[in-house]
Formats: sequence, C-alpha cells, structure tokens
Amino acid sequence: MVRKLAITLAILAGLILVAIGIRRWLDYRSARNVVTSFVVGVRDGQREDVLNLMEPSQRVFVESRLKKKDNFWSPSQGLTYRILEIHIAGNKADCRIWIERDGFRIKPWFHLNRMESGSWKIRKIDHTEVDERWNDLMEDRARTEGNQLADELHNALKDNKDVTVERHKKEE
Repeated sequence: MVRKLAITLAILAGLILVAIGIRRWLDYRSARNVVTSFVVGVRDGQREDVLNLMEPSQRVFVESRLKKKDNFWSPSQGLTYRILEIHIAGNKADCRIWIERDGFRIKPWFHLNRMESGSWKIRKIDHTEVDERWNDLMEDRARTEGNQLADELHNALKDNKDVTVERHKKEE
C-alpha cells in the first residue's frame, strides 16, 4: 500500500515536472517566434504583420513615428539575424538578437509581455543604436556628394565673369 502510494506520487511528480518543462519550452518557442516574425516582417516589408506583433500602445507609438517614413516598410534584401538569448520570467520575456545588413550590425533587446490571451506581444525594443561604422560611412558619403556638387557648381560658373566662387574647407 505504501509502496503503491510512493510510486503514484513519484509518477504524479514526474508528470508535473514534464508539464512544467513543456510549458517553459512552449513559452520559449512562442517568444522566439514573435521576435523572428518581427525581423522577417521588417525584412520583407510586411507592415501590418509587424505592427500586429506589438502591444496596442507600442503599435500606436511606432505608427506615429514612422508615418512619414514610407521607405522604412520597403523590403530589405540581405538582412540576416540570429537569436542570441531569451530569458522568460512569468509573463515577461527578454530576447537579444543580432541583426546584420551590408556588414553593419545591431544587437537590440526585445521586451515582450504575455497578453491575457496567452500570446506574446512586443512591449519595447531597446539598444537599437546604429553601428558607428554606418555613421562614418554616411558622413563620408555626404562629404563626397557635397564636394561633387561644389565641383559641378564651380565648373558651371567658372566662365561667368560676374560670379566669384569660393570654397571654404571645414577646419578639423
């Protein structure tokens, strides 16, 4: 009798542990799928799909910030990503991801909340600082374009005796 009770309790405890393990695995998988769907949606230009992955307040915020940036939602070929880590604590999940395009990388954190329906939604994304090399490239490109424009203007006006063209170099 005692032995049967001990075996029954051991089996019950095992089933509970299995259920907890399955639940954690499902939570991990669901949170990972939300982040993956977000990145794939941004890469493929799927605006509505991406916005639907966000909490309602975050969605409104993002829509207002990107309202004038239609080119943000155009497909981005060459974007790759990798999930680096996921931490789940109750109804909150944090996921760090590595995103690369054209050799430039960012490593943002996605913060998710579990909704009453049980689905995960993105609450916030932070650490989205642009790779410094990108800023350097854009500055170099702007400087080059400015120099080309100045040269074109100089060449167009050099034969006009009524116009004086002077170039001032920026002191560094």
